[in-house]
Amino acid sequence: MEKCYFPQCWKTAVIIPIPKPDQNLDLPQNYRPISLPSSLSKVYESVLLKRLNQFLDNNNIIISEQFGFRKNLSTSHQLLRVTELIFDGFASPKPQVHYFWTSPKPSIKFGTMAY
Repeated sequence: MEKCYFPQCWKTAVIIPIPKPDQNLDLPQNYRPISLPSSLSKVYESVLLKRLNQFLDNNNIIISEQFGFRKNLSTSHQLLRVTELIFDGFASPKPQVHYFWTSPKPSIKFGTMAY
């Protein structure tokens, strides 16, 4: 990591075509490519991800309201937080204004994001 070097052999992967369900298997577009990278590459990436997440958490770079893609946090936690905001708003004599932003809708079936 100190030399910022990622070996070329770790950048290669074996591609396995997985057929889509209920499709004509004679057509190439009816397969999903699944890549199987080098085991050492996967270990390196997991170590790097762990260190990056520790750095982000230790330096408070990610806001506390960010729940997606964070360890031990889920949409259930975010839903609880929003519910508490709503109840606090009802209990307050002052008007409450909150705004929410969401990312594009993900497509679970195709693993893509709709814009």
